[in-house]
Amino acid sequence: PPDGGEPGRAVLAHFGAIEKNDFKALKATASPERQAMMTEAEKSGEAKEMFKMLRDFSPRKVRVVGGTVDGDSALVDYEGVEDGKPVQGTAEVMRVGGKWYFEGSSSR
Repeated sequence: PPDGGEPGRAVLAHFGAIEKNDFKALKATASPERQAMMTEAEKSGEAKEMFKMLRDFSPRKVRVVGGTVDGDSALVDYEGVEDGKPVQGTAEVMRVGGKWYFEGSSSR
């Protein structure tokens, strides 16, 4: 669908958590495997620095513009703003146990 459906909502939740500076919400958008890595980063004290770096390199005001779904994986196309300039990107999303999780993205 035009809004990206469930995969699109997972992407918006990911970038929204970053914009709101909400590590707990960000963690909820990550796959169970990545959640475990984030928990370890919290325990070691590295989470704050990791989150800051992620915020520095993530677009803001993201909106979904399209994408494709292939079984339990999806590519979600988005537009946003990075360093005050418009950017376009594609996010990789995967479904685990019926829920969509953000895996990564690239922007141009």
